[in-house]
Amino acid sequence: MLIRKQILPYGILLFLCFILPCLDVVGEEDETAPKFAKNDIVHNPTDITITEDELINLIKDSRIVFVGETHDNYRAHQVQLQIIKGLFDASEGSIAIGMEMFQRRSQEKLDAFISGELPEKQFLKEVWLPDWGYDYDYYKEIFDFAIANKIKLIALNANNEFREKINAKGLENLSDEEKKELPEIDLNDEYHRKRIKSIYDVHGVSKLDDFEKFYRIQCLWDETMADTAANYLKGSEGQGKQLIVLAGKGHIRYGFGIPKRLFRRLRESYSTILPVEIEIPENKKHNIMKVKDVQIPLVESDFSWMIDYCDPDSVKVRLGLIVMKSEEGVQIHTVLENSTADIVGMKKGDIVVNVDGTPIEDPFDLVYEMRSKAPGEKGKIVILRDGKEMGLDIMYQAFKREEKVHPK
Repeated sequence: MLIRKQILPYGILLFLCFILPCLDVVGEEDETAPKFAKNDIVHNPTDITITEDELINLIKDSRIVFVGETHDNYRAHQVQLQIIKGLFDASEGSIAIGMEMFQRRSQEKLDAFISGELPEKQFLKEVWLPDWGYDYDYYKEIFDFAIANKIKLIALNANNEFREKINAKGLENLSDEEKKELPEIDLNDEYHRKRIKSIYDVHGVSKLDDFEKFYRIQCLWDETMADTAANYLKGSEGQGKQLIVLAGKGHIRYGFGIPKRLFRRLRESYSTILPVEIEIPENKKHNIMKVKDVQIPLVESDFSWMIDYCDPDSVKVRLGLIVMKSEEGVQIHTVLENSTADIVGMKKGDIVVNVDGTPIEDPFDLVYEMRSKAPGEKGKIVILRDGKEMGLDIMYQAFKREEKVHPK
């Protein structure tokens, strides 16, 4: 399950460059020294360490392979990619990838992106940011591999509008037409409920009614992803395909998120794999939320892959601006002291007209342009101040992920 911190819209926080925080969840017992080393792969029912080739051999005949992730850990996504590549080779390309990150409504545009009909910029603006919003670089290599090999990606998740409707009305108060959109939802898994409640309680909220709303949405999320995956596998397009499901670890751990709900719909073999962070740097520890451990008489997953916790190797360019959309265009709200923008003379109230000749029509355009720049690269940004255009020569500078900026 994903617990998001409260964030400001992407267009407001330019300096974040597509980076949204997430919280991973650990139990209080996880303070002990790790038993295994980084890159060890463990078969959990036996506690035996295996090789990557042995892992692929053991899971290649599973109809569904669930691979978890910590959303902002690049190493977890590298594990996912290695498993995808291994299964792609083992099946001679007969795989599809189901993704928690996308809502069902986005399937057509997701298909267009994989086929090359939808440009990356448009995909990021129209699909990635509205549906997910985490730094695209965490996932980019997975998409690159899927595009290069024309691998089907499946948008598994429930649409936001429907989640909001259920949260507001409750399941019992939906109209008959709205109920037709619902997948079959099981709210009676005792251990799943206890686990979700232990996470919910970390927030210091104990009202039962609020928890029930929260729990309904979590179950809707899992049931919708299971339902979407089952429908694909039962349909003509999914015949003979192995499905690899990428989702947050909370949707896979102990099997009672997506796996159990998918098995209820489709009696097919499956395997579960969780990347497990055993090395966490200081600048990532704020993403770890400790919860009171709930004893569950189940193995967390079939396999654990021991990893560290890191960001992508790519270096981000950073202007040091907070911008907003105004009637005049993309307007600077805040210039961070000693930032690149401050050094070249940008000021609050300036309108950003273009970057190296590319028009800037909304905050996303500016963010996207910064993605394409390399530290040390020189360019020109044109701004509008007091009705007059000004060209500012600039040298783009690196973005430091560990910086914590608090807008004033």
